[in-house]
Amino acid sequence: MMEEKEYSASLTGEPLQFYESKVVAELMLKNLNFEEIKSKIYDENLFNYKTKKSIYKRVASVYKRLKDLDDFLIEFLVEGTSSNARVIVLYSIMQTNRLFYEFMMEVVRIKFLKMDYVLSKRDLNRFFDNKKEQSEKIASLHEYTISKLQQVFLKILKEAKLLTEDEPLMLNKIIIGNNLRSYFLDKNETVFLGCVGG
Repeated sequence: MMEEKEYSASLTGEPLQFYESKVVAELMLKNLNFEEIKSKIYDENLFNYKTKKSIYKRVASVYKRLKDLDDFLIEFLVEGTSSNARVIVLYSIMQTNRLFYEFMMEVVRIKFLKMDYVLSKRDLNRFFDNKKEQSEKIASLHEYTISKLQQVFLKILKEAKLLTEDEPLMLNKIIIGNNLRSYFLDKNETVFLGCVGG
């Protein structure tokens, strides 16, 4: 599935957006369509932003991530524990962004497998250097964009509680509830579970 998706640098402006994801998911459970969700969030400032200028862009990026999740995951995102909800948001990003998916698979998952929990700047540089060799699109990205993507990748992992805030950056296994774990196992998503520490 991921191989078919194009590489994108869109994550430079799209961190985890955990709170926003919960708001959008709640409105999706009420069977509102994208336009209705967008209007309601903007009109009522449901994201609680100081200014409304970035609301439409944020709603669009969150909705894009969540729209293909099934009802079980959307309900779990709204009603589950914060830990489980963060796992679902992380999963939704991996499902919609090929570059982040490959980073999780090729760097984070391998580190968990090797029980090497330190995530360094060198790990990020090595990943992007490999991608530049594999993809003209990544090779054509400006260094500033690559640096920004690295920052956002780290920010997403920190906000998901998969990575410590302080140096040295250490990977943490995310505690996943039994129901959610069973769901991912039933969907044959064992590799994804490996990306969050099992």
